[in-house]
This record gives sequence, structure tokens and C-alpha cells, in this order.
Amino acid sequence: THVPKRLVVARCDSTVCPYEWMVLRKEKSKHASECPMRVVYCGNCEGFYAYSSEKEHKEQCEIKKLACEYCKMELKGDDEKNAHLETCEDALIECAFKDFGCNKKAPRKEMQEHKNDPHNALLNQVILKAMDTISELQQKVKEMERCNMSQQEEARNEKAKLEKRIQELENSQLEADQYRIDLEDDVKVSRTALQSLEDKVGRISKEAATRRRVEMLNERVETYLGPLERLLNGLRDVDEQ
Repeated sequence: THVPKRLVVARCDSTVCPYEWMVLRKEKSKHASECPMRVVYCGNCEGFYAYSSEKEHKEQCEIKKLACEYCKMELKGDDEKNAHLETCEDALIECAFKDFGCNKKAPRKEMQEHKNDPHNALLNQVILKAMDTISELQQKVKEMERCNMSQQEEARNEKAKLEKRIQELENSQLEADQYRIDLEDDVKVSRTALQSLEDKVGRISKEAATRRRVEMLNERVETYLGPLERLLNGLRDVDEQ
């Protein structure tokens, strides 16, 4: 009888699998990702452990992680470990003269002896370098002072120019104000003269009208006086006769 391949029994890759290595072929991939005895890599200690013992492994791994890597003392928590590393005699530390060029590293218990070694050559180099640096800085300070003095002189000149220009503008403003005042006075005088002329023209106009009326009356009188004079002359002629 032919047995389908999917029903063929396959072995689990884990040698300690509780299923005694035997699983259906079709379920082998699923079993491999779910097998309680599958091998898991630990990035903390870079070791391997069975998935079913993950809890126990992490507890042990954390203990190893917190242990001092120099003296192997087991510690509780990061704070205790950090405090321990500040005093651990086996911890590697840098030379106190590192900033002066000494790159020596040694356990803390050996560093005191190293520090007693003469570092005069290094110190002399540092002093000479410091003197060169000081000289360069002093030169830069002098250059900056000269540049600053030049800039200050330019600033003073610009300030004087601005003050002069402001004074000229103020004088121009004063002249403009005086011109405006004089112009206003001229306008007032002109208005007064114009009003006087208007009054005079009015009077002249009235006088001209009066003279015209008088002339008209004289003309009317002449109209009546002419016949009367002729009548009187006629009467005189009669009396003489």
C-alpha cells in the first residue's frame, strides 16, 4: 500500500525532543518553530539554550552579566556594579597623565606604581606645546585688538558722518519751518490786502451807481427845465411888449 509523503513520520532536529524525534512530515516545519526543546541563541552571553529552559537561562545570564568582568564578583543591579567598578582593584584604568600623552592602561592596584614613574619628558613636551599655544593666542589677541581698533575708528567716522547728516537735516527742517511761517504771514497779509481791495471795489461800485442815478436825475431835470425856460422866455417877451 502506498503511504502519502505527508503522513510519513520524520525526525525532530532536537535530540531531546519529548516527542522522541517522531513527527509527521507535513508538520515538521511547524514543529520546528514550536518545539519546546528547540535551540535558541542568547545575544547577551552569546551562548545557546533550549527554549523550555529560557527562564532559568535568563536568570543565570543576568547574574553573569552583573558580575564584575575583572574580579568576577557577583553584584546586584547596575548601580551596585557601577559603584564597584569605581573601586575594583582589578579593573583596568587609564593613566592620570593620559591628557599629557601617556596611553598606559593597567589594573587599579598596579596603576599607583606606574604613576610613580617619571613623566618629566611628557610634561616638558606639554609645557613647550602650551607655551607655543600661548604665544599663538597672544599674537591672535594682538591682531584682534588692531582689527578692533580699526573697526572702532571706522565706526567713529561713520558716527561723525551720521551726526553731521542729522544736523544738516535738522537745519533744513528749521529753515523749512521758518519758510512755512513766513509764507503763512505773507498769505495773511495778502488776504488782508485782498479784503481791502474787495471793500474798495464795493465802495466804488456803490459810488458809480450813485453817480449814474444822479446823472439820470439831471437828465430828467433837463428834460423838464428846457420847456420851462422856453415858457419863461416867452413870458418875458410878452411883458416887454
